[in-house]
Amino acid sequence: MVNNLQEINPRELLDNQYGYGGYDSSQEKEDTLDLRTLWRSLMGYKWSILFITLIASIAAVFFSLSITPSYRAVGTIHIQRIVDKVTDHKVNALQQNITDKDFYQTQYEFLKSRELAGRVIDELGIRHSAIVVASKKDESKPIFGDYINKTKIWLFDVKKSLEQSLGIEFPFSKSKVRLGQVSQETQFLGGLKIIPLKNSQIVTVQYDHSDPEMASKIANGIATEFVKMNLERRSASTVYAKDFLKEQLEIAKIELDKKERALAKYAKKYSLTASGGNAELVDRRLVALSAAVTQAENVRIDMESRYRHNSLGVGRATINPSLDSGIMATLRTRKAQKLAEYQDKLKLFKPDYPDMQRLKKQILQLRNDINKEQKRINRAVGVEKKMNTGSLKQAYLASIAKEKKLKEKLSIQKSKSFILKDRKIGYSSLEREVATSRDLYQSLLTRAKEVKIASVGGKNNISIVDKAEVPPNQFKPNLKFNVVVGTLIGLFLGVFISFLRNILNDTVRSSSEIERLSKLPILGTIPKIKTKAVKTQAVLTFTKPQSSIAEACRSLRTTLLFSTDGDPKVLLITSPMPNEGKTTTAVNLASAFVQAGKKVLLIDADLRKPSLHRRLKLDNTVGLASCLIGESDADKAIQGRVLGDLSVLTAGTILNNPVGLFTSEKMAALLGELSKTYDNIILDAPPVMGLADSLVLANVSSATLMVASHGQTERKRLIDACSRIRQARGHLIGCIYTKVGSYDDGYSYGNRSYGLVS
Repeated sequence: MVNNLQEINPRELLDNQYGYGGYDSSQEKEDTLDLRTLWRSLMGYKWSILFITLIASIAAVFFSLSITPSYRAVGTIHIQRIVDKVTDHKVNALQQNITDKDFYQTQYEFLKSRELAGRVIDELGIRHSAIVVASKKDESKPIFGDYINKTKIWLFDVKKSLEQSLGIEFPFSKSKVRLGQVSQETQFLGGLKIIPLKNSQIVTVQYDHSDPEMASKIANGIATEFVKMNLERRSASTVYAKDFLKEQLEIAKIELDKKERALAKYAKKYSLTASGGNAELVDRRLVALSAAVTQAENVRIDMESRYRHNSLGVGRATINPSLDSGIMATLRTRKAQKLAEYQDKLKLFKPDYPDMQRLKKQILQLRNDINKEQKRINRAVGVEKKMNTGSLKQAYLASIAKEKKLKEKLSIQKSKSFILKDRKIGYSSLEREVATSRDLYQSLLTRAKEVKIASVGGKNNISIVDKAEVPPNQFKPNLKFNVVVGTLIGLFLGVFISFLRNILNDTVRSSSEIERLSKLPILGTIPKIKTKAVKTQAVLTFTKPQSSIAEACRSLRTTLLFSTDGDPKVLLITSPMPNEGKTTTAVNLASAFVQAGKKVLLIDADLRKPSLHRRLKLDNTVGLASCLIGESDADKAIQGRVLGDLSVLTAGTILNNPVGLFTSEKMAALLGELSKTYDNIILDAPPVMGLADSLVLANVSSATLMVASHGQTERKRLIDACSRIRQARGHLIGCIYTKVGSYDDGYSYGNRSYGLVS
């Protein structure tokens, strides 16, 4: 067996070739959001995205052309909130709790009410006509309307035919319940839009209709009827207020009369007056009796004291203590003070000084008062001396009787006062009820007058600002807008579906992913070319040496040369599954070796489904199978100078089970003999999965390259294929990444830019 290829360290190969630290999973970068990767993923589905976007745009065009054209008329009205001051107290109390938001929202609901819609329909005379009336102009008719109607009729006929032929009735053919019909007012409101302008009292009334003139009439009709309906509602509210107040006035008047009669009856019964004179008279008499009782008590005490003094034998020189009042002492004290003050000021002022004269007059007045008081006491002492013990006793008993009688009268007067106060409380309560009833009656009477004035002429808080004009342009459908929206929706769906496909896609999408899954370095990257002819792709390195695929194969050749101790003698090229580009890679790589001056033999080792002879247009009568079974010699089977100096050994006879030939010593001997003649032998092997051919060939080859195709090779297949090659002791040195587009992995190809260095 020929095995001149030295052992390759994949980590050193990656360090030398790509300049980063290998493919070990422990050194992989953490997953981050890479916008460039996302962009490359989208570019991989660019045609799908463009197709979906185009379909959505076309659908938007068809939709726009299939609906009935509509015209929008716009009018504006002014709604001002005013609080009625003439309504009854219940309504007024409710209005105070209504906020501006609630008020305006209520007005908007009135504008969208079925009552207003019915009034407009009757006013315009369209009660029994279609609400959406198509215009008489030809351009207003929907282009696809007839086709849609015909389709509906055809579907209905098909359903009916199926029911007759099968003898059954579909559940949806006839409703099991009776449903109400949509009223004309509800259909009418379908074209109405009420839009309040922010931070204002202006409201726009918009109406959509297939006839522009009818749209204008309806919009103006809604505004006009709304104003009328508002006036009617206000007038109805005034009438209700008048009736209500009239009823309340009658009730209040009856109640007031009833309370006044009750008050008069109560006052007459207890002889009470409205001014309260009886109570004041009783109070004055009570106060007078209280004072008289107090004075009688003082006299009784005085007489008792004098009587006691006389009974005990005290001398008549003893003066009644009551006669010795404190007035005399007070007068003498004041006189002494004034004399002292006069003497002090005499040191400073002359006797003729005004202040000195004033003090002198005060002193003289005090002397006169003292003399008068002294005379009174002297007279009282004289009377006292003339009285005897018997007269004192009679006076004492008389004072006791007088005091007792006054106390009895005081007690009776107190009882009268308490009774009068109780009656006064009842009188005051009735008086307050009369006042309350009178105030209520006066308030209702005032409100009734206000309502009467308001009913003559009231202020309308709703007015029309701008009438709706006949719309000059079509409102719907807006073809440009619909196409833009459809395009954006299609673009969004296309991108979303692309992301979904990318997530669900189980194929390899990048070189780093191949390295991670296969645990092998990427030795070469073969770009995806525009031509779809596989025969053309296989010979591009020979026919177009400046093409991107030729540059990639020369770069792969250089990588193999510098990554090993000389290029491998026997190189096996295989892939996990068919149609992943291994034959194209093998032919182009062989041409690259030939261009480097090597003597190269390309062998088609796929004896089950050979394709090399078709790619190169060669005769396949004699080939590898003929050499292995001994029907021909290798020198006769090899076809020389196919692409320049390239020699090719085709597969030859197609075999159902060539594994036995590959495992025999003939295959190893054949490769050993040919390696003496050729510098490089490249084997185009069958796929790994499902077959054992590549496993046997890998065991007898110097090195094996695994081909992985972008967006085609499944991850699990790649892992299993590499594992099977290793288990068969094949020398797997790296992978070749094929069908890579310029947006797929960051590689750019052309005359001046290359993905790898050759």
